[in-house]
Amino acid sequence: MVLVILFGLFSSSGNLTNKKSSVHSYINKSKLFYHDMDFDLYEFVSQPVPGKRVKVTYLVHDAFEKFKQLKAEKTILLVTAASFTSTFFYQGTPIGLCAYEGEFLNKMPDQDMDGLVVTNSEGLIPANYIFDLDSPSGKFDIQAKNYSQLNPRENILESYYFQNWIEEKGLSVFQTQLLYTQSKSVEENFHELNAGSSHSARRFLVLAQKNGISRNVIVDSKQSDYIMKTAKEVYGMLTESGYDVQFILNLDTGSKNLLYVNNGNHLENLLPNATTQLARIERASNLLVFYYE
Repeated sequence: MVLVILFGLFSSSGNLTNKKSSVHSYINKSKLFYHDMDFDLYEFVSQPVPGKRVKVTYLVHDAFEKFKQLKAEKTILLVTAASFTSTFFYQGTPIGLCAYEGEFLNKMPDQDMDGLVVTNSEGLIPANYIFDLDSPSGKFDIQAKNYSQLNPRENILESYYFQNWIEEKGLSVFQTQLLYTQSKSVEENFHELNAGSSHSARRFLVLAQKNGISRNVIVDSKQSDYIMKTAKEVYGMLTESGYDVQFILNLDTGSKNLLYVNNGNHLENLLPNATTQLARIERASNLLVFYYE
């Protein structure tokens, strides 16, 4: 059953429940109930109103200081932890390939995480800025400059081209688990649902299209479960809601788990009772930030 509630109006069909609530006007927030699981969705489109543009940036290496500077100049919409870190300390370098505005902190890709996320601070993250490191190398054409076909983990020459591209364009990049890619079938993506731990809450970065419009969606679940099992539920939920899902990527919900969302008046800490002192934004080693200007 689908139940849509928006300012007192509702309709129903199917087996999914959708309840919407307003936060900042540039965030489309929904609470979805699907197969006995509930999810909070924070959806962004690139240009919600004329003259304003929602952007996303990845902050690392003195992330909190960079965040304070950004907050003083822009309106922050959402902040979340992004990639995993090699140590518990805020100075820790994120695991895997990592760069900030063209400067690499780590040029060695991790062998176990198959997703690269690239941001350019010019808008939302486009689908061609997500890299599947499990895909075959050898598809890159230097003349066509189809950078989305690069695989910097599997091919030395492609690693060289990728690093040059990041440096020349001043891009930021982090590595994480790629849980779903549109280039594979549902069966190929979700063939092993019970791998890893089932003791963590989950948060995902989703790239999708709906009604012909590209969207970045942060999907948050407070319920603990296996990462691939939860990702499959998210895929099914969004597909039934009319989204064409392109990518689902994991975000860190471990010891540095944090989530702040603009409620229309101020940036609200949605995890005020964090289990560790490490999960404070002041101790963040890296952040994914949505804002507008």
